[in-house]
Amino acid sequence: MKRHLFCLAMQLLCLTATVAQTRHVTGQIQDEKGEGLPGATISVQNNPGVGTATDADGNFQLDVPEGATTLIIRSVGYNEMTQPITDQPMVIKMAAAATTLQETVVTANAIRREKRSLGYATTQVTGEDLTQGGNTSPLNALVGKAAGVNINTTANAPGSSTRIVLRGGSSLLGNNQALIVVDGVPISNQNFATNGSIGELSNQVDFGNRGNDINPEDIESVSVLKGPAATALYGSLASNGALIITTKKGLKKKGAKKTDIQVSSSYELSSVLKLPEFQNSYGQGNIYEGIPDDRRENFSWGLPFDGQQRPWGQVIDGQQKVKPYEAQKNNVRDFFDVGQIWNNNISLNGGNEDAAYRLSLGSLNSKSVFPGKKYDKYTIGFNGNANLSNKVYTSISVNYIRINSDLPSFGQGSSSVMDNLLQTPRDIPITELKDLNDKFNSMDYVDETGTHHYGYYGAYAINPYYTLKEFKNINNVDRVLGNTIIGYKPFEWLRVEDRLAADIYSDRRYQSVPKYNSDAVDPFYANNPQVNPGRYAEDIYNTNNMFNDLMITFNKDVAKDLNLNVLLGQNFTQFRTLNTFSSTNEEGGLIVPGYYNLSNSNGTPLVNNNLNLVRRVGAYADATAGYKNRLFIGVNGRNDWSSTIEKSYFYFGANASFVISELFGRGLRNSWNYSKIRASYGSVGNDAQPYLNTTTYNRAVANGNFGSTTFPFNGIGGFSYGNQIGNPAIQPEFTREFEVGTEDAFFNNRLSIDFSYYYKQSENQIVPVPIATSSGFTSKVINTGLFVNNGVEIALRGTPVSTASGFRWDLYGTFTKNNSAVKEIFPGTDQVLLGGYSGMSIVAAIDKPYGTFYTTGIAKTADGRTIVDSATGLPTVTTTANYYGTYLPNYQASLGTTISYKGFSLNILFDTKQGGVFYSRTRDVMSFVGTSKETENRDPHVWENSVYMGADGQYHTNNTPFSPYTYFTSAGLRPDSENLVDASFVKLREVRLTYTFPKKWFTRTFIGGGSFSVYGNNLFIWTPSSNKYVDPEVNSSGASNAQGFDFSAQPSLRNYGMNLRFTF
Repeated sequence: MKRHLFCLAMQLLCLTATVAQTRHVTGQIQDEKGEGLPGATISVQNNPGVGTATDADGNFQLDVPEGATTLIIRSVGYNEMTQPITDQPMVIKMAAAATTLQETVVTANAIRREKRSLGYATTQVTGEDLTQGGNTSPLNALVGKAAGVNINTTANAPGSSTRIVLRGGSSLLGNNQALIVVDGVPISNQNFATNGSIGELSNQVDFGNRGNDINPEDIESVSVLKGPAATALYGSLASNGALIITTKKGLKKKGAKKTDIQVSSSYELSSVLKLPEFQNSYGQGNIYEGIPDDRRENFSWGLPFDGQQRPWGQVIDGQQKVKPYEAQKNNVRDFFDVGQIWNNNISLNGGNEDAAYRLSLGSLNSKSVFPGKKYDKYTIGFNGNANLSNKVYTSISVNYIRINSDLPSFGQGSSSVMDNLLQTPRDIPITELKDLNDKFNSMDYVDETGTHHYGYYGAYAINPYYTLKEFKNINNVDRVLGNTIIGYKPFEWLRVEDRLAADIYSDRRYQSVPKYNSDAVDPFYANNPQVNPGRYAEDIYNTNNMFNDLMITFNKDVAKDLNLNVLLGQNFTQFRTLNTFSSTNEEGGLIVPGYYNLSNSNGTPLVNNNLNLVRRVGAYADATAGYKNRLFIGVNGRNDWSSTIEKSYFYFGANASFVISELFGRGLRNSWNYSKIRASYGSVGNDAQPYLNTTTYNRAVANGNFGSTTFPFNGIGGFSYGNQIGNPAIQPEFTREFEVGTEDAFFNNRLSIDFSYYYKQSENQIVPVPIATSSGFTSKVINTGLFVNNGVEIALRGTPVSTASGFRWDLYGTFTKNNSAVKEIFPGTDQVLLGGYSGMSIVAAIDKPYGTFYTTGIAKTADGRTIVDSATGLPTVTTTANYYGTYLPNYQASLGTTISYKGFSLNILFDTKQGGVFYSRTRDVMSFVGTSKETENRDPHVWENSVYMGADGQYHTNNTPFSPYTYFTSAGLRPDSENLVDASFVKLREVRLTYTFPKKWFTRTFIGGGSFSVYGNNLFIWTPSSNKYVDPEVNSSGASNAQGFDFSAQPSLRNYGMNLRFTF
């Protein structure tokens, strides 16, 4: 460690080093409008170690070696250009990459390649594209901008989880999210579930996933690599594809007299996008022996509204509140605050021709729509690079992230804000419950005699303001990401680099539940005291991931018209996570109410920790041969040695591309400008989780006729084998994929089409299977199972109008259709559980798409008629669980447009997912308590298109009316299949209107330029008429495999704001 720190310090000290005299060239890089293009990179042909980047006005200065003749200019979103070196200042105008055939993209291991040379699909999204919708999440900002990418934005709130899957995933029970790579280094994207958090039905808290920690303002581009042929260099991390994030770097320039400063400040407002539709005809009460009454439960099965003054809530000190008995139509919507987000960023870019740096500071401060809740994130980023000599160079990149948040709880139970809101009767004015010092709103009011009273309006639901104030979910995260590179370039065509990187963070969670007493206030029943003893818990994750890559690259024309590009590398990786969980005694709770400390436990505290440690060593190679810059053939491979697997395993990829437009005649090329065909095949792995290859020990528990004893006992420790036996022969999962595609551009690059077809097969799945208990164990993990994904991806981009006056209209869009099917699991097993609960299972099932719902349903005849009970008219329920659909969409698509004229630019993006279903407990609980719109018709009526089975064994038309109250409130009469909802939607995902201030405004000032924007994201949603409940993208399981599960989940947000940017 001391040696690493010494090397790091020496590299920092060397950032100001200079090199010998060279020939001096100057110029300006311009966009297609003739305006300066900042951030474009300029390098010397056949000497990539000599280069610079343009400043905020597109200007550059560079000292080039004597004898150099040509410059290469690259910028994300523009075609690569070459320019002869002259002694006069050069003005170089870049052409926007309407097609990606000549675009430079970032591939695996942060290698920049011409897109025409790649035989696999890749999409590059610029940093400007990521920030134009005002998204605080870099992952959410990718929605609709790349084909083949399925993103679930969940709540779209700062810090909330995002799930991103490429081409349908590749693991039955393991991680299916894309690998995230920052500047060539894989980073953690964990979505840890804390005890009493995501993964449980009560007290769900979305602490987010770590991939959203990155500040979007620090990102230059994101490359989406979808297939194994593109990601094989990452070996056993590569089965799910990869997002290659390149961060912004410093700009080299002549001299060191000027530092460029960029400032961006945004202010946003947030509101709930979609709330359920409520009935507004009946208020608080229940039905007793068929007669509605006004008992004070959390039901809305009471009497019809009549507007008369009626008492409500509890009688305290001989007093009771009175209000009109009428619907509070917006009582739930009015509960939410208008959220606020302040997002401020500043960056400094400086350096000379030999060294450069970029320092950035960011702050994101968010006040939630849930009163009193917040999310704050602070980021510091530093990138520096220097030429230590004409052959030695170095760079360093460090990012620090600090997150402080207090988050609401969801799911089922007293701690869930949404659960309490959804159950609030329709006549209760929720906003009048805000004052917790009011004895009628208190959860535990003490009168003059010392008697405790439960002051809230009704039983079983808790005042949501009390929930937000007293139920705490504090999260503190400190994270450092960084890498340092030392490189040696003995020849123009040979380079040696060593990269040392780290991803270190501490994720600390503190949960507190108050100690309070409550009594049922229903006057029809005796007091039913509910005692919550309180709880305090700490859940701490300390992660330390280390990486080292030694790489040798060779890039040379080995013969006339033949170029060879070779990479050889060696990698060492260590993943280490220590989790420590501790809480007060669950039964005893807190001794002193309101004092949240483990020492306040009424009984022995619960303490547990868990260490996960994985080490891998890999050797890899990549080689691409290019002939006449039109035919390219590439192969790559990696061999991994992993601590979780006994043997080593080899992963590989091969790809080829042919730019057939190079063979076109001039006449054809005038209309059909570019055409490329490509094909690839790859095989990559998914490593086993740690310790599956060995049998582990747990703390021993001795059971007998007098109860159980948990060790240590009387100071004597005891451990016993766990229930699962280790498997030393466990192997990695394998994913093999074949892909073909075309890329074409027409009409002077005014129209481009990118098409892909893929077939992906994932086998050797790691699955636990039951074994005979006589073995002393209950299960064993083995390799079994197979499932496939295949589909098509289309990306379109066009420019219908582009005039000399500066008016331009661009269109872009994507289409993705993925077909998934589970083919094998284990002999005798037709499904494995992914998530859900006892009544509704989300499973992977044979011959069904991945992620399907199995539950009981309403019994039907072969021709689709409902079978009812002849006596009650109520539908009958199947006795077995059946298939009721998948959470995967049939297809997804997006359509966007950009209109620009002079300084104005308008961007609009729509996206859609069609097909699939999701489970909605929102629908379930609202139907049960009588607040949903579908419970408004309460008169007995005949079930539509229903029959009953007569004594003769035949079906007969049913004319017996049923009781809606009985159907909605009686256990077992309304199956969970009735709570599945169509997941289709269309969203107005992003809108941004920007005005770029004319440069002439600042000619005599220190301001280099500026712009003002108004924007919004997740602005509107259109859903089928059957979805009267929630946004289909909300999810109670965070970023896990159990998607499509709304268990009174956090609602999604719309955000709209304004942004001001200046450069100095």
